[in-house]
Amino acid sequence: MNVSKGCQMSKGSRAAEPLAGRRLLVVDDEPDLREVICDELRLAGATAIEAENGTQAFQLVQEQHFDTVISDIRMPGEDGISLAKKIKARAGPPPAVFLITGFSEITAAEVYGIGVEGFILKPFNMASVIHDIERILTAADRRWSVPPQTVGTKDIQCKASLAETVASGLIKIGRGGIFLSGNFSDTRRDVVLNARFDDGGIITGVVRWQQQNEGIGVEILSLSDPALKYITDWIEKNNPRPYIPS
Repeated sequence: MNVSKGCQMSKGSRAAEPLAGRRLLVVDDEPDLREVICDELRLAGATAIEAENGTQAFQLVQEQHFDTVISDIRMPGEDGISLAKKIKARAGPPPAVFLITGFSEITAAEVYGIGVEGFILKPFNMASVIHDIERILTAADRRWSVPPQTVGTKDIQCKASLAETVASGLIKIGRGGIFLSGNFSDTRRDVVLNARFDDGGIITGVVRWQQQNEGIGVEILSLSDPALKYITDWIEKNNPRPYIPS
C-alpha cells in the first residue's frame, strides 16, 4: 500500500464533521487497521494520510503539515515511542500525538511524560478517539473554560492556594494535566475528580494513572476562572514538554 495514500474529506454537514479541515497521519504496520481508522477519520471530516512505520511517518511529518499523528507503538523498524520523541523534539509547534497499544510495555506515565497527548488502549472505540482528538485540537484556554459533561465524582481539598500548592511541590503542571503528589491508593484510572484550593481554584480532571503511594496523573478537563488564569500563565511562562508530568 502506498504510504502517502490519502483519504479525502467527505462531503456532508460540518456539524457532523468534528475534524473538518484537519489533517491526520495514521501510522501502523497493519494495512487493515490503518484502513479502518482512516475510514472513520474521513467520516469525521478529516483528511488522513497513511504510513506503515515510524521512519516513513517522520519523513512525512517533516514534509507536510499534520494536526495530529495517530501511531501504533509496536511496529517493525522505528516504533511509535521513537517517533513520538522525534516529533516532540522538533522546533516549532508539533502535531498532537496519540499512541495505540495492546500491550503493557510502557506505562501511561511514561507516554504522557514524553509529551504525547493521548494513550489509546486496544480494543478502542473510534468515536471516543475522535472526540478526544477534537478536544485536544481546541486551544487549551477554550476547552478548559467549558464545564465538563461529567461532574467530578471525587473531591480533593487542598488547604492552600493553587500557587502555594505548586510552589510546595505537591502539584506539577504539564501542557495538559497535573501530577498531584500524595497517597491516592483508593483512586483508580478514569475517575473524574475535583481538586479544590483555598483561593477558589478548582481543577476538574480525569485520572490517567496512579503511582502507588506517590500520586496521580490527572488530565485537565476544566478549570475555574482563578485556576484557568494561573495555569495558562504558568504554561506560557515555563513551556513544559510533558503533557502530564510525573
